[in-house]
Amino acid sequence: MLDKLPSFGRKSVLDTAAQEEESKMIQRNVNPWKLMDAMLAEVDRNNTTRNAFNSDVDVLETADSVLVHFTLPGVKPEDVNLNLEKNILSLEAKLETVLPEGAKVLYRERSVAPQIKRAIRIPVRLNSDEVQANLEHGVLTVTLKKAAESTAKRIAINGAAIQS
Repeated sequence: MLDKLPSFGRKSVLDTAAQEEESKMIQRNVNPWKLMDAMLAEVDRNNTTRNAFNSDVDVLETADSVLVHFTLPGVKPEDVNLNLEKNILSLEAKLETVLPEGAKVLYRERSVAPQIKRAIRIPVRLNSDEVQANLEHGVLTVTLKKAAESTAKRIAINGAAIQS
């Protein structure tokens, strides 16, 4: 019956209980926001889909080519599929971990996920016939030659001269 009475600016029993709980947490030196941050960080760390489609990448432009560097530690060349269609460079790679017989994983944290998928639009015209790729020391370097720029050309017009 008391909960149906108007408060007239007084705090409700629930507000008081929440303040008491907050006060107890502060006395125990517990910060609920830090707890939330820690929980979210743990969820993010254990989320395998976060990195499942990503790898570190740098795209650089020189006068005559575009260089793309993918970080692929532990990936073998035969486990990489690289395609160029129009101006989109697509990469799929798989990192296979072979455990010794009888071994089990106690803890695993990777900077690169076991499966990587990337598609990068290259913002310049490319010559798709001149592409090179080299995987060395965990870095895949793709060299894409730029297409020759079309230049303006004066066009001569043939025709009969007008006689007056």
